[in-house]
This record gives sequence, structure tokens and C-alpha cells, in this order.
Amino acid sequence: MKWKRSVLGISIVAVAMVVSAGFFFAQEHPEHPQGKEEKGLTKDELAGAISAYVKKEASKSGGKYQISDPQEGVTLSLTLDKVHKKRLTQISPELYFACADFTSPKGVTYDLDFFMKGSDKDHLEFSEVALHKKDGVARYTWYEEEGFWKKKSVMEASSK
Repeated sequence: MKWKRSVLGISIVAVAMVVSAGFFFAQEHPEHPQGKEEKGLTKDELAGAISAYVKKEASKSGGKYQISDPQEGVTLSLTLDKVHKKRLTQISPELYFACADFTSPKGVTYDLDFFMKGSDKDHLEFSEVALHKKDGVARYTWYEEEGFWKKKSVMEASSK
């Protein structure tokens, strides 16, 4: 009898681990807005547009991408590590979203959310950037309301 309970318990744990691992690896950043992949714009094209924008802006300030951190009241000088290509998110007909990982000279990691607008890959332009996470700690989260994605501060979300 004991061995049957042990086998059953191990089986349940194993199934839970497989299901959890699949969910974890399938969603790189599940807390970001989720739209649909636009057929006229690939993930690589969006990532390329973001990388090109970051490179252009970094060239203006000694090779580091500069962004203001309003919470800490400082300007950050960051190096792009990667643009997440797991999915292309189209927020509206001409607005696209992707996040990118950056590192500071002190080794602090930042997740920045980039928005690009345009009708196709040849007309993508920078729209907005927001500091989403510092060392994995979110500053805000996303929620959908009436078909539109909106930001909510973590403090606001946790107080409800």
C-alpha cells in the first residue's frame, strides 16, 4: 500500500513539474502586453528596428543608451544585451511592442519596454520606452481593459 501511495505522489509531482516547466519556458515575459503577430512584420524586423534605434541613440552618448530612471532620479547609461524575439506583439494596427534587456556598468540588469510605430518594416519609428524592471523587480504591470493594454504601477496593483 505504501509503495502505491509513493508512486502516485511521485507521479503527481512529476506531471506538475512538466506542466510548470512548459508554461515557464513558453512565456518569456508573460506580464507584457500580448497581441498578435503581424504577417507583414517579423520578430526579427521588430528586434532589428529596436536594436538600430538603441545603437543610434547610444552613439550620441559615448556608446551607452541613456534613459532616465524617474523612481531613483538618475540617468542610466546602459548596454543592450538582447531584444526578446520570442514573440512580436502588435498592440494596434501600427503600434508594436517588444522588451529588451540592458546592463549598467555596475552589472545591474534592466528590462526596458519599447514601442515602435509604423505601417511596415520600412516605416518603423521609435514611439516610447519605459523602464519595466530593475534586477527583475517590476516597476509596473500590464492589464487589458476594453481591448487596450494599460500600465499599472506595482504599488497600485498591490494595494488593491
